[in-house]
Amino acid sequence: MFRRLVAGLVLAISVGCATTGAVAPERIQAAESAIREAETAGASKLPEATSYLQLARDEVEQGKQLSSSQYGHQAEIMLQRASEDAKLARALTQKASLDADVKEAGERLKTLQ
Repeated sequence: MFRRLVAGLVLAISVGCATTGAVAPERIQAAESAIREAETAGASKLPEATSYLQLARDEVEQGKQLSSSQYGHQAEIMLQRASEDAKLARALTQKASLDADVKEAGERLKTLQ
C-alpha cells in the first residue's frame, strides 16, 4: 500500500513538472507586440535600450523553439522575459526622450531670464 502511494506521488510530481504542449499563440504574439512597441518608440536608436531589445528578440526565438518541444513551461517563462525586456527597452527610450525635453525646457528658461 505504501509503495503504491509513493509511486503515485512520484508519478503525479513527474507529470506536474513536465509540462508538455505548445505555448498559446497569444503569448508569442504578446511578446512580439511588446517588441514592436519598443521599436516604434525608437529603442533601436538608443544604445541603452538596444541591448534589451535584442535580448527580447532572442528570448522570443528561444521561447518559440522551446514551445515546439516538450518544454512548454520554460517557453512561457522565456516569452514573459521577452515581453518584460521589450517593455524595459521602451521605458528607457521614453525616459531618454523626456530627459531631452526637460533639458531643452531648462535651456529655454535660462534664455528667458
